[in-house]
Amino acid sequence: MPKKKLQDQFTVNFAKGGFKWGWRVGLFTTSYFGIITGISVYRGKSSIYEYLAAGSITGALYKLNLGLRGMAAGGIIGGFMGGVAGVASLLLMKASGTTMEEVRYWQYKWRVQRDDDIRQALKNQAEKDAPDLFTAHDKRVGETVTLETVK
Repeated sequence: MPKKKLQDQFTVNFAKGGFKWGWRVGLFTTSYFGIITGISVYRGKSSIYEYLAAGSITGALYKLNLGLRGMAAGGIIGGFMGGVAGVASLLLMKASGTTMEEVRYWQYKWRVQRDDDIRQALKNQAEKDAPDLFTAHDKRVGETVTLETVK
């Protein structure tokens, strides 16, 4: 019994710590990539500057509770780590022969195509499962109903 109680307490404390750590990591990465994306979309191109700025800003904000000295240290370390990540990302892009603008373009196109496919699949499913009354109505009235006849 004491062993089970100890295991239960360990599991609960592990979950609490995991949740606390998880939301911090989520907030950190969301702000880092949000700043990178925002600056590069605003400028219309990607370079190392976005990564440096995002790392510095995010690092400083992460250490906000430690005062100005902590923010300065967080900004410097964040800028360095952002620079390392930026160099690695840009070298990988250069090696693959693509740019971040092309990646964003294709992500947008794929999202639009996916949404169209989902919309079409839902329409096909609705037509297949439609009762005979709805089908007969659509044949007689048509797909679109206007208020032109009500004048």
